[in-house]
Amino acid sequence: MPAFDNANSVQGTASASLTTTAWTIAGDNRLLVAGMVWSAGSPPAYSTMKWGGSGGTALTQVGSTLAIGANLRVAMAYLIAPAAGSSTLYGEVAASTDEFCIGGVSITGANQATPLGTEVTNSQDIPAASPATVDVTSTLASDLVIDICGATQTVGGTITIAVGANQDMRWEQESVGTFSAGTQSTEAGNGGTVTMSEAITFSGGFLIWGIIAVRILDAPAVLLNTVLMPQICL
Repeated sequence: MPAFDNANSVQGTASASLTTTAWTIAGDNRLLVAGMVWSAGSPPAYSTMKWGGSGGTALTQVGSTLAIGANLRVAMAYLIAPAAGSSTLYGEVAASTDEFCIGGVSITGANQATPLGTEVTNSQDIPAASPATVDVTSTLASDLVIDICGATQTVGGTITIAVGANQDMRWEQESVGTFSAGTQSTEAGNGGTVTMSEAITFSGGFLIWGIIAVRILDAPAVLLNTVLMPQICL
């Protein structure tokens, strides 16, 4: 079944691209799920996420960029069977943006043909209430649900994110340029509804948030052929 392998993230300001430090992906039936959060007075469009630096393999965006009001953007992307070993995650938007963070989570045991279900999103603009939540239908207990959540505030200050019950935070970047924060977390499937919840604490003005979540499907079981040996009658 899908299981957490590794994660990494980075934040920056006044930038159009970011690259994490090198981190290692390993295991069988690999899947990389990455997320970006960026904010500005007029955020630029999403460009790309890549495994292997700026010249690496491009990830496929999950759905569309989530635009929350005039100031915040959130995106998720994935790569089936990323190259194992140590490398970097790269993210880029169309022009320099004020606050920016990117991170990724590597998973083992993921379905290599159809790794993801249908994404679901939720968002709140000024003034938003915490926590940021979204409900994902998990048809199997072997599913793993993953999210990307971004938040910003209208006045600079401290902004932090904490995961809800039964979730594991895989990376977090808080108080990015004193305005924004981003995180990815996972939660085991339950054969029903999984609520991904991110509690946001902020100190400046009004809150804005957006969240994207999707279930990761289990790799199919491998059936072994049984060879029947002929019986010899004496």
